[in-house]
Amino acid sequence: MGRWDDKFEKHAKKWASWTMQEYSQHDRVLTRIIEDKARQYPNHVVWQFRDDPITLEQFNAEINKAANAFLELGVQHGDKVAIMLPNCPEFLYAWFG
Repeated sequence: MGRWDDKFEKHAKKWASWTMQEYSQHDRVLTRIIEDKARQYPNHVVWQFRDDPITLEQFNAEINKAANAFLELGVQHGDKVAIMLPNCPEFLYAWFG
């Protein structure tokens, strides 16, 4: 079965390029990281909802659409917004937007 350390090292190598170490403390805002990764790996599939794969580029674009929609509604930094959606991609777009 192998040791836990062996399994951890195998996965650590796989995800080494996705670590937080490349970001300064001030840039560790998740939306900035998503935006940066969307530029680096635009066609990387983040997840699949039903039969539709969602790439980093699509995810970032939808987050920006949601953010701009909130701004148009007058939502400002620090405001609280209630979001009532089922488990769907739109929930994540609104959450990160």
